[in-house]
This record gives sequence, structure tokens and C-alpha cells, in this order.
Amino acid sequence: MATILIIEDHETALGLCKIMLGENHQVLEARNSDEALKMLKETRLDLIITDLLVPNSGGFFPTHDNAVEFVASLRTTNNTVKIAVYSVLCYEPKLQKKAIALGADVCLIKMGSMEIFKQTINNLLGLDQI
Repeated sequence: MATILIIEDHETALGLCKIMLGENHQVLEARNSDEALKMLKETRLDLIITDLLVPNSGGFFPTHDNAVEFVASLRTTNNTVKIAVYSVLCYEPKLQKKAIALGADVCLIKMGSMEIFKQTINNLLGLDQI
């Protein structure tokens, strides 16, 4: 059983991820970037699934240009955890490349194929199926 942190402020996307992963894994959630970084420091995680457009604790959202910088913060805080970016911004090849360069293991288009999502998570966790 893996411990997965989902960083997401959108209720539908968070619920879908929890349904897909919660049966076989311990799923934790963070609704903003500050909460996520605190949890990352305090909890042993196997995988982070994060949106890029999550607010900080003050409710302020990043711009599209600097949203990917959050990946660098996650990677700096923990250099071994697997990071899957799950965001609408992954439609943009430039942002995909930047997220990978800053430490993400993979970028997935939010609300894209659920089969690809599940297979990618399996691969990151070294599992055959979830």
C-alpha cells in the first residue's frame, strides 16, 4: 500500500482521484500549496499527484507562467518522492517540459483518459495494477 498525497483544490478532481486510488492506497489530501509542503516535510510519501493551479494558504493562485515553479518547491523539499503533475496546463508542451525539468516525473492532462492516469500511477509506483 502506497501513501499518496493529492494536491488539489477542485472538489470533483480530488474526489475522482480519491475514488480511483483510495481502495488500494492511503490517500492524503492538501487543498493548497502551503499545506502540501508542510505534509511533505512531516509524512513519508511514495507519490504526489498535484495540480499546478492550487492556491497558497492565503487563497492566491499562481499565474500560468509561474504555476510550474511549485514542482521545484516539492522537489527541493523531498528529492526522492515521485511527482505526477495532473493539470489542465499539461496541454501546453512548454509547461510540460518545464515541469519535468523542475522535478516532475510525469505530466498528465487533467480529466483526460482515466485508463492512462491509472496506468501511469501504476508505473510510478512499480505496480502492475491498482
